[in-house]
Amino acid sequence: MFAKGNRFPSAKAPEGPGPNAYDIKDPEYDAYKRGAFLEKQDRFNEGKPSDVPGPGSYATDTMMTVPKPSGSRTGLDTHAILQKKVDELERLLADNKKAYRADMDRLKQELSAAQRATSDQAEQIAKLKKQNDTYDARLKELRQVNLTDQSEIRELRTKLRASEHERAQLASKQGSASDAKKALQALELRRRTENQEKDKRIAELEKALASERTRTEALQSNLSEAIGSSDAQLEAARAAQLALETELEQARASASSASSTLAALRTRTSDSEDALVQQLEAHRTLLARVAQEYGLLAAASVPRAVHEQTRREAAGLQLRVWRLERKFANAEGQVHELAALVRATMERDAFLEERLRDAEEELGYYSGELAALRMEQDADTDGDGEGAARLSAAIARELHAEEVELRIALDDDHAVWSHLDALRTQHLHTHASALLTHLDSVRHDAETQRTQAKAAEAQQAALVRELSAARAEHDKARAELANAAQAAVRAKAKEAELVRDRDREKEKAKAERAGLEREARRERDARERLAAALQQSQAAEAALTGEIDQLSPELADAERYEAAYTALVDEVDALVRKNALAEDEAVRLSRFNAEILGHHNPAQRILYVDRVRRELAAAKQDFIMMEKDRDALVVQNDELARELQMYKSVAVPADFRTRSTLTRVSRRPLAPHSSNARSAGKTSAEAAEEYKEGDMTIDELA
Repeated sequence: MFAKGNRFPSAKAPEGPGPNAYDIKDPEYDAYKRGAFLEKQDRFNEGKPSDVPGPGSYATDTMMTVPKPSGSRTGLDTHAILQKKVDELERLLADNKKAYRADMDRLKQELSAAQRATSDQAEQIAKLKKQNDTYDARLKELRQVNLTDQSEIRELRTKLRASEHERAQLASKQGSASDAKKALQALELRRRTENQEKDKRIAELEKALASERTRTEALQSNLSEAIGSSDAQLEAARAAQLALETELEQARASASSASSTLAALRTRTSDSEDALVQQLEAHRTLLARVAQEYGLLAAASVPRAVHEQTRREAAGLQLRVWRLERKFANAEGQVHELAALVRATMERDAFLEERLRDAEEELGYYSGELAALRMEQDADTDGDGEGAARLSAAIARELHAEEVELRIALDDDHAVWSHLDALRTQHLHTHASALLTHLDSVRHDAETQRTQAKAAEAQQAALVRELSAARAEHDKARAELANAAQAAVRAKAKEAELVRDRDREKEKAKAERAGLEREARRERDARERLAAALQQSQAAEAALTGEIDQLSPELADAERYEAAYTALVDEVDALVRKNALAEDEAVRLSRFNAEILGHHNPAQRILYVDRVRRELAAAKQDFIMMEKDRDALVVQNDELARELQMYKSVAVPADFRTRSTLTRVSRRPLAPHSSNARSAGKTSAEAAEEYKEGDMTIDELA
């Protein structure tokens, strides 16, 4: 039907630029170098999915034609789309302006709030430092007072020990009241001297407090100087922020101008771009339809009924084998179980017989032992009566002798204890008289010591009262010291928190400044990207124009290919009908095979086999011829598909190149080659190997 040679002469394409490759108005005269630039660019976005429908999207029984869009409708749609885009851009620009104004207002409010917060924090820092200084002075005073109190407590303890020692000496020596008065006078004199020393210490503490106050005033002056320097730094940061805001305004103005120019360029190029895209989509749809129909036809190459019949027969035979194997295994298992049951029954009978013999032997042994035991018991009962009588008489005599000896010993013991009692009574009487005389003397001494003890107790009570008062003052001072320490800790924590807040505010200001710089950098990068996108869109527009000029004559050639494709479809229908006849013949042969297997006449069986063999040989010959025709059609269709694909791809061999005067531009294929058509030179064996469950068969195609 088609020639197997090259459809077009293998003339080398001219390397020079084709028509419309130069622009007379272009001031640059090296525009012929743009071919290499365009070959490295993508004509379409790589992330955009293909609009061409895949395999199975079309019905195979009807041929749908793609209506060509009218010029007026295309123009109206393009105008509506452009108007919609312009409105969308205006809305986005207004939203951006509103957002920018809101951000500026928010930043100004945050700046004023930060300034107020910094001033308040500076005042609080000054107040806290003053309060901290007062707390430090108070803490030092309390520490001095605590030290003096501790020294006084130690001295009072020594005094108490001395008084206790003196009281012990007085009690031991039984001194007179004059010595006690002298000791009290000495204690009073010592107390006066201690009070004088305490007054001297208080004067020294007042001098130290005055010096500490002068030092705190110097620290306050240093703090005020530090606050002034921080205010100067804050003013410098504000000035830098204002400068950054002005730069941001300039960047936004330049960005708005760039967006306006870009919108104007888009409005100028959108009309021609949309029209070109629609024409290109129509060509793509037509080519995809041709490739899809051919792919569906090539995929349905293996009859499915024979394969299914063979699979069912194999499955039935396998099930039958499994049933027979299961029956054989069940019978063999039952035989083994029966043999094991017989062996177990025989072993159980032998074991029971052995146990019965053992029980009979034990019964005879125990019966003999029982008879011997009964005879021995009868002999022992006759000789036991006389021995028991003699034994009881001997025991009675021994008990009587022991009772007599016990009575004699008790009488001797009673006599000894009575003599001892008389001696003890006499000794106690003499000792009691001596104790009474000594008790009188001791009572007199106790009266004298009691009077001395009362005086010492009174002195001790006075000392205890003084000690309790000193302890109360010490506890009070300790509580004040703890409160002062807690207040100092709280003040330090608050001061640290204020310092952290100040550092956070500084970091926040730095971050805002960095954010403004990043935003300005992004605006500058956006302008550069817009300029690059504009250049790319101009180059893509030129490439699309060239491709449309190239595809227009190729579309006219595609109509001839459509007629050839229709003829191929008719021939495939004829092949499908032949295949159906072959399948019917195979069914009839299977029925004859069944009749032969069920026949009992050997002579007729031989005649049936010869006839079936002849018919099978004829069917094989027909099948081989049809397969040969089918392979020839596959080769022709592959060549046709390869020629069609060369119109939409730059991957053309060097020895076969279509006639074209345009510069080819690289781009992505519309779909993988494996999904549209098979490779050239593929045989029927390879097609049979690629058959999978779920592919379309000839029956489904018919």
